[in-house]
Amino acid sequence: MPSSQPQPETVKVDLGGRSVPVLKGGLYDRYRMDTDLDAVARDPRVSGVDFFRKLPKTKV
Repeated sequence: MPSSQPQPETVKVDLGGRSVPVLKGGLYDRYRMDTDLDAVARDPRVSGVDFFRKLPKTKV
């Protein structure tokens, strides 16, 4: 029985040399690997980002 719920729109992104679908307009689509922690903290679904603020950002 097919689902009557519409499927979320996705975009393909390169992740480690593989093309993977991610939610269009989602955090990964908007920021890739350079996420704005202030934007994430404003999301009501997120309980906190303090742990991530303590980690140094390193580009590899």
